[in-house]
Amino acid sequence: MVFNVPSNPLTAGFEWELVICSDSAGVEFTDTSSYSGNISNWEWKIDNDFTDVNQNPIFNFPVADTVEVQLVVTSDDGCIDSITSTVIIDIIEIETIQDTIQLCDLGSVYLNPNGNPNLFYTWSPAASLDSANYYNPLATPLVSTEYFVTITSSNNITCTEVRKVTILIPIQPIDLNWNYPADTITCDLSTDLIALSDNAIEYIWTDQFDFQNVLGDQSTFTASPNNIANYYLQVSDDAGCTLSDSIEIASYAILADLEEGITLCYGDSIQVEVNLSPLSTMADLQFTWSPQAGIVIDNNTATPVFSPDDSTQYSLLIENQFGCEYADTIQVNVLDLEILIELTADLDSINAGEIVQLNVTEYSDWNYTWIPCDETISECKIANPLVAPEVTTTYYVEIEDANLGCVYKDSITIFVSDLSRCEEPYVFVPKGFTPNDDGLNDQLFVRGNYIEEVHFVIFNRWGEKVFETKDLNQGWDGKVNGKIVPPDVFGYYVALKCFDGEEFLLKGNVTLIR
Repeated sequence: MVFNVPSNPLTAGFEWELVICSDSAGVEFTDTSSYSGNISNWEWKIDNDFTDVNQNPIFNFPVADTVEVQLVVTSDDGCIDSITSTVIIDIIEIETIQDTIQLCDLGSVYLNPNGNPNLFYTWSPAASLDSANYYNPLATPLVSTEYFVTITSSNNITCTEVRKVTILIPIQPIDLNWNYPADTITCDLSTDLIALSDNAIEYIWTDQFDFQNVLGDQSTFTASPNNIANYYLQVSDDAGCTLSDSIEIASYAILADLEEGITLCYGDSIQVEVNLSPLSTMADLQFTWSPQAGIVIDNNTATPVFSPDDSTQYSLLIENQFGCEYADTIQVNVLDLEILIELTADLDSINAGEIVQLNVTEYSDWNYTWIPCDETISECKIANPLVAPEVTTTYYVEIEDANLGCVYKDSITIFVSDLSRCEEPYVFVPKGFTPNDDGLNDQLFVRGNYIEEVHFVIFNRWGEKVFETKDLNQGWDGKVNGKIVPPDVFGYYVALKCFDGEEFLLKGNVTLIR
C-alpha cells in the first residue's frame, strides 16, 4: 500500500475584523487555513453552536460580548483540522450626533452635547476647537465649517466610527432695530411698534414671553395695552436664526365719556357725571371746567352741578400726574319759556257782550291751562281761546313744556266798558297803539259810549301839541303834518261831557309803538 503524505499538512486558521461597531457589531471572519491539497468544507461554531459553512462569513452581534469561535476545516482527501480562538465583541454606543448646527452669530457652540465620555474622540480641523480629543468640544468658527470626528472604542481593538458635523454661519447675521426706546410711557390708547430688520422673513408679536399667544405676524404691530403691558417680538431669517426683544408700554390714557348735550328749564339745576374707566380712576385726576359761570356746585370735580342763565357750551379738561389729558365739551341748553312766549289779545278793551280772541305762542309740545276756566272762555286747554267777559277780567295762562316740565305763567287783562256809565274805567284812553297800517290798533281814540262832547289833545315830551280833536270818532294816526312820528311816549288831555251833563277830565300817557 502506498501513502501520499502532503508536503503542507492541513492547518486550520482564521482572522477577524470588526466592520461595524456602532449600536451593533458586525464581525468579518477570514479563513487563513493552509493545505497543500484542496480544502472543501468549512464549519464555523460560536460557543459550540453551529453557525455557518461559508469560508469567510460575517456575523452580527447585537450586544458586546466575549465568544469562543471555532473553525473546523475538511479537505477533499478527508483530512480534518480545527482551531478555536477567543473573540472580544466590542460595540461603540454612540448617542445621536447632530449633523448640522445653525450658528446664528459669531459665537461658540458645543459639537456633541450627548457624547459618551468613555469613548475616544479625534476631531478635525482642530484650529477652531477648544479641544480636539474631547467628546464635546467647544467650536468657535468664523465661517461655515465641516468638522469630522473619529470615535474609537476604549478597548484595545480596532473599532472606529467617523461622523461629520456641519456648522452653518449666515453671511449676513439677522438684525433687529426698534423705533422706540426700551420702555415707553404714552398717553395714547394704542402705540404703533415697528421692527426694522434687513433680512428677517418672519415676525411674531405676543404678550407672553413664551411666544404662545401670537398677536401679529408683520413687521408693524399696534399695541393696545390696558395700563401697563409687556410685548415680545421674535424675528427669524431664512436660515432659521432668531432674535427676540421685548418692550414695556405704560398707557396712562384717560378713558372718559361725556354727554354731548343736556337741556334744563330756566332757573333749574342739573348734575352731570363724567364716566371714567376703572383704570383711569386709579390715577390722580384734575378736572377743569370752563367757563365757571353757571356751575353752582363742585366746579372742579367729575360731577358738577349746572344752572346757567343762558344756553352755554362748557369745556372740560382732565389731567393726570403722567401729563395725559382728556378734553371734551358739553352743551347745556336752557329752555326759557319767557323769551319764547308772547301773549296778546285782538283787543284789550271791549264793550260788554263783545268777543275777543286771546293769543299765546303755540308749540305742539306745550300744554296750556287758562284761568278762570268759566263760561266767559271758549276752551281752557288751547293756545288761542275766545273770551267774552261781562266785566273787566284778568286771564291767567300756565304753559308747560311736555318734555322737560318747564312752566311759565302770564296774564292779560281785558277791559270791558259799561255803555251806561260815563266814568273811569268805562271812559278811557288806551295805554298804547301801533300805527303800522296792519288794521289793528292803528289809531288812538278816546273810548267810551256815554259821551256827548269831547276835547282830545296830545302833546309830545317837550309840550308841543301834536294832535287835537273834538270829534269822538276821530283818532290820532301817529303822524304830525303827514309825517310819521317815531316811537315815543306822549301825554294826553281829555275834557268830557256826558249825556247826563256831568263833566270830568282825563290825563295820562300813551306809548306809540312801531
